[in-house]
Amino acid sequence: MPGRLLLAALILAGLFTAAPERVVAACRLGKLVRLRMGELDRAIDDYGAALELRPRSAASLYGRGLAELRKGMTTQAEADIAAATAMRPTVGDELNKHGVTP
Repeated sequence: MPGRLLLAALILAGLFTAAPERVVAACRLGKLVRLRMGELDRAIDDYGAALELRPRSAASLYGRGLAELRKGMTTQAEADIAAATAMRPTVGDELNKHGVTP
């Protein structure tokens, strides 16, 4: 499975580099690959890039919050997760369905 995640990371990184306005690619890169691989700094950066393009993305805020939480950045994590949940109360449940959990 790690080999498949690495391949996915490379493909998505190429998409994001070629078309940075594609916030979905940045979000998937962080959520589905970096976060699962434990690359927390990169996941936080990817979610940050996604949020620069789409500041009101509840999924990106929540994902960044989870990465921050796993990294021990409790204050920032709680703020991001609370903001995401305020925007879309079901965001945590939605991401849980895709294997993204605290």
